[in-house]
Amino acid sequence: MEEILTDKGILKYRMPNILEAYDLLEASGISNGEVSTLKLKRNIIKEMKYLIDFSGIEGVETYDQLLEDIETMITPLSIVADEVILKSFAVFKKKI
Repeated sequence: MEEILTDKGILKYRMPNILEAYDLLEASGISNGEVSTLKLKRNIIKEMKYLIDFSGIEGVETYDQLLEDIETMITPLSIVADEVILKSFAVFKKKI
């Protein structure tokens, strides 16, 4: 697992496997013609909850609570989403 140190503790995450990468690509909306990078990232963040281990984050018991903490979590989740997007799109490009 990878780790990001936040003000509230350590956020852990992993990269998706191939099947998960395809699921995330589908959830991103890219296959339906979505071209907005903000919307793609938003959709990935919404769906990547099974990649995130928030047990090391103080006061967070659910992924939804993590999403509600805009001040502390917007940057770490954005970083994770960027990595997931890069890895998932690399898988997608290799399979075409």
